[in-house]
Amino acid sequence: MVSLNVAPQARPYLTPLYDKIAGKNCSDAGVHINTSVATALAAMATLLVGSLSLPLDAPSLTQWGLKDANGTVHHYYCRPQQTYKRIHFAETLTVVLALSIVTDPNSPFKPLSRVLIRTDLAPAVYAINSGLARDGEYMPLRTLTLRAYVLARLRKFDLKVIHVHGKENTLADDLSRLHKDKLLKRFHPLKQFDPFIPGLEGTLL
Repeated sequence: MVSLNVAPQARPYLTPLYDKIAGKNCSDAGVHINTSVATALAAMATLLVGSLSLPLDAPSLTQWGLKDANGTVHHYYCRPQQTYKRIHFAETLTVVLALSIVTDPNSPFKPLSRVLIRTDLAPAVYAINSGLARDGEYMPLRTLTLRAYVLARLRKFDLKVIHVHGKENTLADDLSRLHKDKLLKRFHPLKQFDPFIPGLEGTLL
């Protein structure tokens, strides 16, 4: 649905429908809509109707990636201050907090039209890119996903998240171990390293 590029915060409202049709043998067969699905779809429709129109040349409809970035790179890392029940929550929280800091209107960074996040946390990549997430005990992935979407909408930037396999993500190890000499050599000269709390692991924007 192209309209979800304009209102990505509406994507999670499709989750009840996907749950309803999951495991069906006949994908083209009709599905009875229950109250929870109908309520979610109505909420999604309300968000879509109230959203802006989508120009056909909008960034959300174009293919872009790291090579299209303007060269500004910000690395965020944090040493855990406590033991988390669900590490995926801590790592996704790091992604969303870093996104909030970089795009804050009062930050020293210039306004960004496209933000690309590189992380080795596959659940965060899937949740933010697809919007298919739900909250669980110690795991509010849906809440964090909606927060990322609201930031993108209010601050007017296009958001993408790509997965970097753990064995290739030596950057996160260097960040968490404060190997600043390695980082400066690897990303010289236009780089910045910003610790913050709470969170875990390293995030590259």
